[in-house]
Amino acid sequence: QISQVERVRVHLVIPEKRLFSSDQKAARAAVVLTLKRGSPLGGAQVQGIVHLVASSVEGLEASQVTVVDNHGKVLSQNAGDDDAHMTASQIETQRRVEHDLEQRVQTMLDQVLGQDKSVVRVTAPLEFRQVEITEESFDPNSQVVRSENRSQEKVMEQGGSRRPEQGVPGVSSNVPSGQTAGGSVGGGQKEAKRKNETLNYELNRKVSKIVEPTGAIKRLSVAVLVDGTYEAGAGADGKSDGNEDGKKYVPRTEQEIQSLIQIVKKSVGFNEERGDQIEVVNVPFEATVVPAGEEGVTGAVQSFVATWGGFLKPVLFFVLGLLVIWFVIRPVALNLSKPMSEPTLLASEGLPATVAEVEAQISETPQEMAIKMAAQNPASAAHVIRTWIKDEQGEKA
Repeated sequence: QISQVERVRVHLVIPEKRLFSSDQKAARAAVVLTLKRGSPLGGAQVQGIVHLVASSVEGLEASQVTVVDNHGKVLSQNAGDDDAHMTASQIETQRRVEHDLEQRVQTMLDQVLGQDKSVVRVTAPLEFRQVEITEESFDPNSQVVRSENRSQEKVMEQGGSRRPEQGVPGVSSNVPSGQTAGGSVGGGQKEAKRKNETLNYELNRKVSKIVEPTGAIKRLSVAVLVDGTYEAGAGADGKSDGNEDGKKYVPRTEQEIQSLIQIVKKSVGFNEERGDQIEVVNVPFEATVVPAGEEGVTGAVQSFVATWGGFLKPVLFFVLGLLVIWFVIRPVALNLSKPMSEPTLLASEGLPATVAEVEAQISETPQEMAIKMAAQNPASAAHVIRTWIKDEQGEKA
């Protein structure tokens, strides 16, 4: 039912049932696809075929299904390969991020240093794993009473022994012998009190669940090559120290290098905790001699191409296609559709095409014309003669 597939063949390996599950072997399947010419399958379609086959066979895992085309190319990808290798889309995403960072730094340095005065390269590996973090924190300064328990106990001690209060409620029953109502204790009696208080506090607890997005930059490595400046004149030894036009090369100062490093850090979002690295090196570039008066034109052309090149490319192809249609295809079509001229038709049919040829045919005598026709077609002439002879014999009879 898939439009790109012309034929399909499926090989199944179903192992026998084992008594113990540890001895049971996994089922396997191999799918051979014959694709239509010029109709490749996408990755999502291949995965759909894998899951379709795995769901159709009992005990068959998707990881045990292999899909190949009629040329022997493996189309399916095992789950273990996803962890070991990056997919094409992930590689393309990383390259796009690196290119964007390079252009961000390069365009800024071109404005500061000039065209062709710097080279920028960025390496930015991305994190494609989805990380989920759960954090639980407590705030000891924020306390709330959860439960409270208070108890109080009073005992009486006499002669070194402790006797709790007992008896029928009333003054006389609660007053020991030898103790008056005024609270005096006699005979060595003593009163003791004990108080217990228990408080349970609930601490402020915070639970955070953090899901980090995929595609985050692991770390940045930025390398920048910067050309120096050039001054007119020769060096101290009378020889030129720079390029071929005799200009002297002057390296950039340490302060300029540090300023460029800070500019690059700000443009790429430098993060020291992430382990980012930035290196700016000042080296003399290979000189290209440009004739005087053409430097501005060359720079303007390069700037124009860098700005509008992506837009002008499809327009250029469109205009080129129109020119081919107008100057090549259109004249050929007009020539094919134009009717053939009358002289051409007459010549193709074997008839006289010019007035001279017609007059030449008219000037011939009937005898000459008959002899000429008989010479051109002897069989027809013989047939005509036989017909005449038969007609004459019939008339005589």
